[in-house]
Amino acid sequence: MILKHEVSSIMRDDRSNPFERVVAIGGKSPDGSYWHLSQKNAIEAIKSGAHSFYVKVAGRRVGIVIARNSFYCEFLKSETDGDLPLRLLDLPQRSPAG
Repeated sequence: MILKHEVSSIMRDDRSNPFERVVAIGGKSPDGSYWHLSQKNAIEAIKSGAHSFYVKVAGRRVGIVIARNSFYCEFLKSETDGDLPLRLLDLPQRSPAG
C-alpha cells in the first residue's frame, strides 16, 4: 500500500536556478507532528513506490512527480506545473525544526 502525504510547506534555497530552490518538502502527520524529507529522499521514496506526495489546489489533490531539467537533474514538481516547480515554490517556507 502506498502511503500518501500532503505537502504543505517547503525548505528552500535562494539559488537562482528554480530547479534547485526546493531543498526539502514537509507537512503534518496524522498525529499532528511535522515531517520533512530532503528533495533527494522524497524522490527516492517516490521511486521505491512506497510513498506518494501531493499538494492541495483549490481543495483538490494534485500529485507531486519527478521531473528532469535540461541537464537531466531530477527535481520535484506538481502534475499541473509546466517546466518549473511553481506549486511547490508557492508553499510557505518552514525551518527543519518545524
